[in-house]
Amino acid sequence: MADGSKLQFYGLIRLTGRIRDVAIEENFLVSQISEDAILGMPFLISHKCQIEFGRPVISLGNRQLTCTDKYGRIMVSNVHAWKKVTIPPLSEVRVTGKISARNYVPMGLIEGSDPHLPVACSLNRPGEGGDVTIRCLNPGRQPIELGAGHVIGSYTAVEEEDIQTDLWSGPEHGSLDESGVGCATVKTGKAVPGHLVELYQQALPGCRHEGEKQSLAHLLTRYQDVFSNYDGDVGRTDRIAHSIPLMEGARPVRQPPHRLGPLKEAEADKQVQELLEKGLIEPANGAWSSPVVMVRKKDGGWRFCIDYRQLNAVTQQDAYPIPRIDESLDALAGSRFFSTLDLTSGY
Repeated sequence: MADGSKLQFYGLIRLTGRIRDVAIEENFLVSQISEDAILGMPFLISHKCQIEFGRPVISLGNRQLTCTDKYGRIMVSNVHAWKKVTIPPLSEVRVTGKISARNYVPMGLIEGSDPHLPVACSLNRPGEGGDVTIRCLNPGRQPIELGAGHVIGSYTAVEEEDIQTDLWSGPEHGSLDESGVGCATVKTGKAVPGHLVELYQQALPGCRHEGEKQSLAHLLTRYQDVFSNYDGDVGRTDRIAHSIPLMEGARPVRQPPHRLGPLKEAEADKQVQELLEKGLIEPANGAWSSPVVMVRKKDGGWRFCIDYRQLNAVTQQDAYPIPRIDESLDALAGSRFFSTLDLTSGY
């Protein structure tokens, strides 16, 4: 290895597969590595590969393939100006940019690529349509004209686990509790748990005086166990047991999997593995089988769904009345504060 250590191999296997739509058949050495597979120099040489690091593109035979992560998302993409803008001399301007790729990673690092246009490096979560805000500096004494489509910089993928979040420190801004979790301290001295600090700050504009701020901090602290610390912090309930009553004579529904494509299939495998690790699902053998459907969320992520239409067709329907809207509104009479609560993950 690069550090001089030895890597043990357990055997040789010949595998067939695809890189995008290019079929390959290769010999692989079996070892314990962190990646699913590594294509080395013998592969690159035998397939006459050429790598253009600046774009980034790899030529595989007579095909050009854009480099992506294992979920099919672009790792590096250009960022261009959305519309014409002028940067005055000795000034900094916030420029609206667009990521040129469509299937970009949800979070990335923006860096400048134009030597005549200094750009502040920033971590960005692009908005809908790939919108990003870029701080551009004109250190010269002549204005800089950026036309629509001008390439300002590059957008490089960053994963959540690569981010180190600084904890609050100091008596004015906050402290660490006994478990080492960051806390924000309001003027009243009431500490809000670290995972609720952002929520608390978002709610502050609705507080009219310090008393309400204190009450809000007390409420969040009292029910802190209700809120997830992170995306994987999910719970479960055994208050109710679910059953599916079938129509008389119904036979098991056995549907083959839908063809998802490389991007959705990789995301589905990832989410199944996460559910297994959390203990929310378990392997099973049964007579019933319904296919997976991946649906886009509003935030650009993927929602893992099951196509139960054929199962529903042989299920006894359970009819119940919809609540009357006037009764629901009457129940709110006299209330002054309202809140909403969304599930981190619900099924």
